[in-house]
Amino acid sequence: DELYSYANEIENIHQLKDATVVCRECHLRLIVDKEQSDVIYCKCHGKEASANTEDNSAWQPFIERKDMLVWRREEPETGGLFAYKVFGTFSDVTANEFLSVLVDVDYRKEWDTTAKRLEIIDTDPESISTKNQRNDVIYWEMIWPRLFSNRDYVFQRRWVLDEEKGVIVIVSRVTDHPNAPSRPDTYRVTSYWSYMVIKPCKSFSEPGIEFGLTYFDDPGVNIPSAVSTWVAVS
Repeated sequence: DELYSYANEIENIHQLKDATVVCRECHLRLIVDKEQSDVIYCKCHGKEASANTEDNSAWQPFIERKDMLVWRREEPETGGLFAYKVFGTFSDVTANEFLSVLVDVDYRKEWDTTAKRLEIIDTDPESISTKNQRNDVIYWEMIWPRLFSNRDYVFQRRWVLDEEKGVIVIVSRVTDHPNAPSRPDTYRVTSYWSYMVIKPCKSFSEPGIEFGLTYFDDPGVNIPSAVSTWVAVS
């Protein structure tokens, strides 16, 4: 199952972190784009060492913010578009709370001012009666700036909470659905995927989590790098 193929993602991200943003000599952190106040950085050779960002075919350090690291990788045959991988931690949020916020489309509409429409349009009947997994089809219309058509998405979102493995996995991928045909007034995004893995530090009901989000989105237009950076951080 695709969901469980990502079960070890947090461990993989730790390996990526060691390989790309940690000095091999002193084992301290390398600078990504700007220093963070709560991180001790490498000072080997009397200078501030920066993470390597030369090879776009591999995951490369892109942005660092408080409790968050972002890598990016150029996706083949996309005309220079990038996939992004985000790693973050929260010390005051439980895994159950984080999952609840992520899958609640009504709550997202309360704070996401770009969500013109966001609704679950179909649900796998077999997943309705289960507590720790779900399989939904979602329609999402995203407000874009003037001179651009709004972007809309139809995607399948599946998630599972596995208490035995101590992990939550959420996978989303574009799909088609008769209840959401393409519209002439919006641009239908046909290339989008994401997978998120949440791992509690202790238990699902105790504060403290690590999470990894990997995603790719082709909005059908070249986006300035400053906007890409803002989206990645947001």
